[in-house]
Formats: sequence, C-alpha cells, structure tokens
Amino acid sequence: MITENENLEIQSNKSTVKTENIINISYSSDKNYAKYLALSMATVLTSKAPDEKIKFFILDGGLTTKDRENIFKLKNISDCEINFINVSKDVFADCPLGESKYLSIAMYYRLLLPDFLPDIDKIIYLDCDVQVKGSLKELFNTNLEENILGAVHDINNEMMSKIWHLNEYYNSGVLLLNLDKLRKIEFTRNLYNYINEYQSKLLYPDQDLINICFKNQIKTLDPKWNFQSLHINRNNANTNSIINHYIAAEKGFYIHRAFPLIRKTNYIIPLLLIWSKYIAKIASQWIFMLRRKDSTTKVLTILGFRFYIKCKP
Repeated sequence: MITENENLEIQSNKSTVKTENIINISYSSDKNYAKYLALSMATVLTSKAPDEKIKFFILDGGLTTKDRENIFKLKNISDCEINFINVSKDVFADCPLGESKYLSIAMYYRLLLPDFLPDIDKIIYLDCDVQVKGSLKELFNTNLEENILGAVHDINNEMMSKIWHLNEYYNSGVLLLNLDKLRKIEFTRNLYNYINEYQSKLLYPDQDLINICFKNQIKTLDPKWNFQSLHINRNNANTNSIINHYIAAEKGFYIHRAFPLIRKTNYIIPLLLIWSKYIAKIASQWIFMLRRKDSTTKVLTILGFRFYIKCKP
C-alpha cells in the first residue's frame, strides 16, 4: 500500500544535537492548508528551547513546489530538519470524508505514519490549525506505558462516547504516537478493513477510527496539550495551555492569536486576507448584533453595549 509512494526528503542533514533533545513532529497537508501549516510550524520553532532540535515530517497530499519552498524557508526562524513525504491521493480515494465540510482526504494520512517512518519509534502528530506556545519536550517524553498513543479528550467527548459506546472519546488533532507498537500490531495492514467495516457510521473518519481501534489503549493527556478553540475564552486567552487547537471555522481566530508570526511564513497576504475578514466580522458584531441568549432572553449589541430583551419562549 505504501510502496507506491515516493518519499522525498528535502533535507536530511545530520544533527549534532543530543538524541534526547530531538523532537519528531509530523503534519499532514494539501495546498489548501499550506498557509496554516507554515504558521503552525512557525509557532513550534519560535517556542522551542534553544537546545532542542525539531525534525518535521510533512505528509504531502498535494503541496505545490512553491509551497515546499516557502515551508523550507522556515529554517530561517530556527535550524531544523524538514522532510516531505509524498502521499498519493489514490491511497484513500474511496474513503468517506464524514459530515464536516472542513475535512479532506489528507486527514487519513496520519494513520500511515508507522509505515512511512519505519526507522522512527515515536512522533508527535499535529493538525495544521494548532498554535504551539511552549516547548514540546515534555509531551514528546511522556511515558505512554503500555498504550498505543496519547491524546486529549475531544470537546464532544460525552456525545461521541455515547454514539460509539465508548468510555472516552479523544481528539486526533494532537497525538503522541508509539510507531513501534503500531508496526508490531500491523495496524496499517488492517486499516482498510477497519474503514470498510465502519465507513457508513464515520462522522470524523480518522478520529473515529483512532477511538474505535485503540479503545482502552489511549493515554489521557493533560488538556494543555490540545486546548480546543471552543474552550478558549475570547476575552481572556491567558490560559495555561501549551497547544491551542483552532478547530472547525476558527481559522481567523487562529491567525489573530498567532498574528506576530505571519510575517515569518511567506504567506503574509493570504493570511492577512483571512484575518481581515475575521476582524470585519467581529467589528460588525460589535456595532450591531441581535442573538438569542436562551429561551426567554435576546441580547442586542449596539456599539459594544449590550441590552437584554425579554421575549416569549
């Protein structure tokens, strides 16, 4: 399944950093998410400790040559390794995309990491819409014990647990993966069987599969490693989180929080356009907005002032 794909390593310089200070990180992206990928990588590189060496492994589902050049220029922020792995779109061509319009085939690529990286035993996987605010060394060195992976509970943990009859349901945007154990259980060999078995029920395909296949084998991580955007108070973002995850339609908010770094990405104009639309939306809501607070109350906002209006349920 993997042998048809060519692995393209842009840089493979030998690191002089001590092995214990090397952190392996993987992303998955197509050309549509390249700007978010670059921004997220920039947050990693500006937040790491000086003695840490980052090795990036990008699962490439259709980045352009220009995208690769732009991403490779992130080395100017801090020395690192950047490796691109070509992934054919045909690998998951017939697989379900779930119900969210924000999902793409690229979400499945993380499931093939054990085969793509046969010489690596452990890796952090990050979605492209995460902002890293501190060193990832503690996360990378987390003892998974006998578990296959580590993850943080999903914001819809309770609802999704009931749907899948699980005790717990985890978000797949930040994962600490034991690739060695995944290879030993031959997970990728059986992956298509799992997809075929559950495809009619998959709402968030890669995430659902991870939760189904590894139930009782997932180590619960501290929420600070995947603080999902719906939990972030827009009026007070000073949380103790180390990774903020801006899920669903929160990309403008993501750019807003990581705004100082967009100049380091070579995607300044595309990111500024998305950010400006977000600011315009927030401004319009500050000027005038009417929304329902609950069954008996509406909130009218005029020039930042809020008026509460009682109404019939």
